[in-house]
Amino acid sequence: MTVNGKQVTLAVFRQLYEEPMYDSRTWEAFGTPWCWINYHPDRCDRDQVVHEHVVWQKSAELRRTRVYLPSGKVDAVPRFDEHSDDEVAACMATDSIGNA
Repeated sequence: MTVNGKQVTLAVFRQLYEEPMYDSRTWEAFGTPWCWINYHPDRCDRDQVVHEHVVWQKSAELRRTRVYLPSGKVDAVPRFDEHSDDEVAACMATDSIGNA
């Protein structure tokens, strides 16, 4: 990932504040997603729940959030946190459903 032509290092990624990208009650986005990062700081890749990290922009600042991936059970879409009501937010964000 590059910002203003400069590469963002893993050290910089680790310094980004971790914050949810969506309001879990209203599904309102707090910012704009930039990219997925397949890197797990703080050894979080050992968590029981499979996830990836998303870098997103909040005003003029970058943040990161975890996206919990479907488990193959009841889950149908990625989750932006561990709350089931975020499934609709994920569908809306990816245009997976048109009549939400």
